[in-house]
Amino acid sequence: MGVRTMIMLNSKRRRRKLVDGTATTMVALTLTFSATQVPAAFASDAVKATAQASSVPAAASGSALTAANLPEVRMVCAEGQTNINLAPVNELAGALKVDVPVAERVVTWRPFLQVSDLSVVEGIGPGRLAAIIASSKACATPTMFPPPAPNVCNANGKIDLAVSPVADLAARLKISKPVAQRLVDARPYASLRHVTPERVGGVGKGTLEAVIAKSCLTPAPIRSAASSWRWTYPGQTITVSRDLYGLTVPAGVVDAASGAWASIEPGDQPTKMPEPYIPNADMHIWGPWADGEQTVTVTLPSNRADFPDDDSDTYYDPYILHSFADTSNGPGGESLTASLVGNGTQLSAPVHSLSNVATAWIGKSYTLLSMGAEVTGGILFGDRFFAPACSTPWAQRAGTSIFDPPSPQKTWVDIHDAFFNLPGNIRPVNGFLFKHCVGAGAPVPPATQGSGQDAARTVVRNNSSTIVRWRENAGANAFEVKRVLPDTDLTAYAIRAFAGAGDSSGLITFPGDDIAIDVRPGTTGTADHRGEMGYTFAKFGLDSALSELNAVFSKLNIGTNSDLFQTVIDGISCALPVLASVSAPDVPTALVRFSSELHACLEDSVITILDSALRIGVAQGRSVGELDDLHKRLTAFRDKVRYLKYAGIIRVAAEGLSTGFNTIQFRADHYRPAPTVDGRGRTVQGHCIVRAGSVNPGVDEACQDDYYSDLFKPVTGGGGDTGLPAGYILQDPNEHSYFVSTVDGTIRSIPTPGDYVCIAQAGYPVRFNTYPKDLLGLTQSDAPFTCPSNATDYIVTRQKLDELMFNNDGSSANTLRLLRAADGTVYIYIGDGVLANVPTSEQFNCWTTGTHRYMAFDYIDRASDLGGLTIRNDLLEHCIR
Repeated sequence: MGVRTMIMLNSKRRRRKLVDGTATTMVALTLTFSATQVPAAFASDAVKATAQASSVPAAASGSALTAANLPEVRMVCAEGQTNINLAPVNELAGALKVDVPVAERVVTWRPFLQVSDLSVVEGIGPGRLAAIIASSKACATPTMFPPPAPNVCNANGKIDLAVSPVADLAARLKISKPVAQRLVDARPYASLRHVTPERVGGVGKGTLEAVIAKSCLTPAPIRSAASSWRWTYPGQTITVSRDLYGLTVPAGVVDAASGAWASIEPGDQPTKMPEPYIPNADMHIWGPWADGEQTVTVTLPSNRADFPDDDSDTYYDPYILHSFADTSNGPGGESLTASLVGNGTQLSAPVHSLSNVATAWIGKSYTLLSMGAEVTGGILFGDRFFAPACSTPWAQRAGTSIFDPPSPQKTWVDIHDAFFNLPGNIRPVNGFLFKHCVGAGAPVPPATQGSGQDAARTVVRNNSSTIVRWRENAGANAFEVKRVLPDTDLTAYAIRAFAGAGDSSGLITFPGDDIAIDVRPGTTGTADHRGEMGYTFAKFGLDSALSELNAVFSKLNIGTNSDLFQTVIDGISCALPVLASVSAPDVPTALVRFSSELHACLEDSVITILDSALRIGVAQGRSVGELDDLHKRLTAFRDKVRYLKYAGIIRVAAEGLSTGFNTIQFRADHYRPAPTVDGRGRTVQGHCIVRAGSVNPGVDEACQDDYYSDLFKPVTGGGGDTGLPAGYILQDPNEHSYFVSTVDGTIRSIPTPGDYVCIAQAGYPVRFNTYPKDLLGLTQSDAPFTCPSNATDYIVTRQKLDELMFNNDGSSANTLRLLRAADGTVYIYIGDGVLANVPTSEQFNCWTTGTHRYMAFDYIDRASDLGGLTIRNDLLEHCIR
């Protein structure tokens, strides 16, 4: 007995081709629970489909046409042909051997279904059209996907010109039967625009205009080079098919009265695989439908012939693997029990939603490996588990691996790991190996709780199908595991006990387990993690072999203290040494040995286990029905142990294990809060913080001196011929404003917002984001500075801005002037009458602080003060502190 799984490397609606060189190279891997040999190689050719899906017969001659059996139109272009739906005018003129005006008319009549549709184009008569078709130089493909559907029928009383018979057309349209016959003969139509006298010979324009006004058109089914399309209506059961693939949409499923396209796009044929080609396809309904409530039916080639029975004891059940398009809220796929149809050439199953589906054959009595849509190969990934919960989660900075605490404490954690779901990491096909969150750990030291000194706790959840071993290194504390499997799970208990969970060899995490790592401020915490191949594959086999026994022990409440429980654990543990420290190439052989060893370790105790479990059931007063169920489960366990003798528990193809699971280091840098004041008591500026790769930041005092000395450099503003005092405005980060006199070195508060606006409009420059206490040497005055009565006589003009671009000696001042208009718009004046737009408030703050500190003028009136200036949005480079 065995499981042979074909796992699709895709869980999105549209197929994604895999390319080697991504974060993890996915390689094909076959896992089976089988007593038989895996064939060394299989032919990789695609299934050679020779028949349509049985549920969609072609329309027989004379049979009634419907949307379900309309003949499909093949829309494929070969190399060297000209696509009449996409080619430019000059190419059309050359390929069709027509004049340019005729080629231009071809463009206006698009889209076409086939080359014969060119009959609607004036200038392409029957003779020219016959020559074009005979030359085989022209072709047509859809102009887009989904294809255009311009004139669909939506229960509006119009007659369907695509499917209605001659008699109905004649009666409903009040035309003669010969005219109706000509309409039928001219099918299929790309749109009602193509119902023309040139296309429908012998029928006048007026008659055809009346026909069009009363008609609608079911889009013709299309077969392109890669996909097949058929229009579905809510009142009909319709199947779109492509070779041995099919998608059946029952009546009542599609919501829109006008219908929707349904499509099939078979997956690419792999050029090299260690297993047979896996039939797979992306299937889709291109419109609203009752997914999740009603079902549609998918059909795929069975490829059963590629999996011959190796002996009489090996047989399989058909399945279809469905990869979910949206895996944000749960597992990445499901396995669907399939039915054999088409004389055994196809598999069919109902689904509640659509995306990628694939064929699988799974050994009877064994569970599906890897949760359906997970990837098998190299390492076992999967979107199986939700992210762990953090009690006080830290916020992740967009596009980075940096996390900030809930309150602004100027501390953060930077996480480094190639397999974490962090921005910038290349996402493996079916999800990241680990999900994670960052929260607050224990306060260090206790007296500083809440002051930003708490340890950062990173909680990592094993999101794979792989057993992972963790070893803590420097800086990682409170290393602990939260288990998803109970201690009474026989497989988990045995592997944890043997593999050294809790001792110096590291901690074992099973799929779904959490591991918590605390990193103190000013520390780089590291830990190594590595997938355990042998134990991982052994777990799959043990889960299957022990599933019935686990159920019995759970039913009878047999716990770890029971002698019976320990008997089973001893049997498993005696075989596990075979898998200790096994290298990648040796895993297949080691697993065969493990299977045989496990049989030898359990063989003598099986009867004792069965007898003891039944005795416990009787002693507990279980009913006859319960005892019968226990007996059946225990018998199944006995049979599985019997197959162990023939290495029938686990078989792994050697392909895909040559590289093994590498040891990878997790690292979390916990940055200590940066100093807020320097040695002279001044506020530390962000650009003066020194890190140099250290998690313990310091202060560059020289940088601080340069920054604050700049505040005492002479500035021009106010004064002049107006008699206003010379100085500038100071605004702190809390938006409290002050007037700094450059004459007597005093600093005075500006009492009201009105005073601020008035003084700012008088042309005083503004120093933003600076505290008065940091301006050492200034004298604090109690007298407020109110707006002088003649302040409006002095405004910032273009002439004044040009003067500020130069020093008194005529040399360049090497600085620009920042302007903030009354409406909040910000510019930098770069001279010559040009204003460069500053797009965001964050950019404004950047240009007015740190190393930039451009002189700013606030509340400038663009219309009256800066008239005639040119505003440019494409000149300013991004400000970086």
